[in-house]
Amino acid sequence: MRKYFSILTVVMMAFLAFSVVGVSHASYVPPMTPSVTIPTYVTTNQNFTVYVNDTNGFSNYTVTVYLSGENLTGASPSFSYHNFQASNPDFRVSLRAPNATQILYINIISGANFGSKYVTSQQSFSVHVIEPIYFYAVVKNTGSSGIHNLTVDFSVDNQFVGSTVATFVPAGASVTVNFTYVNPYLTNGEHTLTVSVNNKAIRVDGSAAVYTTHFYYGKPPNYNWIYYVAAIVIAFMIFLAMTAGRRSSTPNRPKWKK
Repeated sequence: MRKYFSILTVVMMAFLAFSVVGVSHASYVPPMTPSVTIPTYVTTNQNFTVYVNDTNGFSNYTVTVYLSGENLTGASPSFSYHNFQASNPDFRVSLRAPNATQILYINIISGANFGSKYVTSQQSFSVHVIEPIYFYAVVKNTGSSGIHNLTVDFSVDNQFVGSTVATFVPAGASVTVNFTYVNPYLTNGEHTLTVSVNNKAIRVDGSAAVYTTHFYYGKPPNYNWIYYVAAIVIAFMIFLAMTAGRRSSTPNRPKWKK
């Protein structure tokens, strides 16, 4: 009798343990941990893409994107974006930056079902919207034959920043090349631009194969106060001269003389 009772006890304990594990497994919901790929900076009016890769194993995926900033003029969407995918956890969100420099705040909310449970995740990002700098240079072919695919290099403050290619420069002709420079860390003030080509027959802006100039980035300082101060000083000097001319030329008699 005790033997049967012991076996029955073991069976009941195993059943209870299995039941507890089954209930625990049925109530477990894994976290939603999406991976977001987003640029740290963009230029004004630039089209860019945000990639949201949600966690596998869920269903009925949704992504909602909210934009906020000082001035969203020109931004797309103007405020929010929403999309739904039944089984694909990967989203590709196309956005357009506003036309004013600022910090663009992007809030991304991901959601999905795990069985009957709905799970969400929220992440916030900041993207710097900056104004690009547009450089251009005129390259002239002084040789007797045309040049194909001429590479023109651009450097800022003696640091190479990129190249552009002139498809064809005819003999004796000039071609204008353009280059867009984007640098969120460029400080306000004067900087040096160098444009160069690796071809002795080419002249850059009428100079040699290497041309250097200067440009100012940011809002120039206001020196109007210098003119205001100068005007005040001049007016004060004129006042002193006029008052000095009005003084009597006859010296005052000393008090002890009669």
